[in-house]
Amino acid sequence: MATLRVNILNNTHNINCDDGQEEHVKFLADKFNNKVQQLSQLQKEANDITIYLMAALIISDELEECKAKLINPKADTTTDESVAKALDMITEYVENIASKLEKC
Repeated sequence: MATLRVNILNNTHNINCDDGQEEHVKFLADKFNNKVQQLSQLQKEANDITIYLMAALIISDELEECKAKLINPKADTTTDESVAKALDMITEYVENIASKLEKC
């Protein structure tokens, strides 16, 4: 298990991940930080937890939209189900991060 230090909205967080996943988690943290930075500019009076939660909800919504676009009854259902399962796992991961951050 690896522990990474990521910077989100000028706050440093220690994040655990599986060995070998460090670069991917850093990439995700950077994308999340970009979303959080955008929101913080729009919601200047919101606290960090609220901004983190808003970002997680927006990302979850984007994932749900992607799932809806990918699921096509005429397409190969095996592929659609695999993609939907992967997106469900990502959605759950983001929601878990938001939950953990809310407790900080």
